[in-house]
Amino acid sequence: MRLVVGAPRVPRVYYGWFIVAAGIGIQALQAALLSRAYGLYVVLLAAEFGWSKTVFSIAFSLQQIESGLLGPLQGWMIDRFGPRAVMRAGILMFGAGFMLFSTVSAVVPFLLVFLLMAVGSSLGGFMPMAFRPARRKRSGKPAGMGRMK
Repeated sequence: MRLVVGAPRVPRVYYGWFIVAAGIGIQALQAALLSRAYGLYVVLLAAEFGWSKTVFSIAFSLQQIESGLLGPLQGWMIDRFGPRAVMRAGILMFGAGFMLFSTVSAVVPFLLVFLLMAVGSSLGGFMPMAFRPARRKRSGKPAGMGRMK
């Protein structure tokens, strides 16, 4: 038996926890900018343009319909192109939607831009983030996925 003298070995942090931390950050930003802030957008846009609540209800309904319909296509895209590529595309769409959101002054462009932001949020959201930790064979995986959501 040989004794090794030196600094004690520090265990490395599991890489999946970095993915979980990034997922938490992305989910928080998406929730803060789109989902939870929707009421603020409604108040400001209604005051500035005089739009009815029907317009905002249609936009919110489009977001919910998109979320349900995009699921199967999103799963196929993740399998085909990988979660990284899908997330990149989604985050770019989400950001482009917010840039275009600053130029909106009519109802139809508002609905189209809001739909673009919703699609970007879905593509860059929970499903691609949960895909990577779910494929890893390591204990603590369900806890990490639960923390992301």
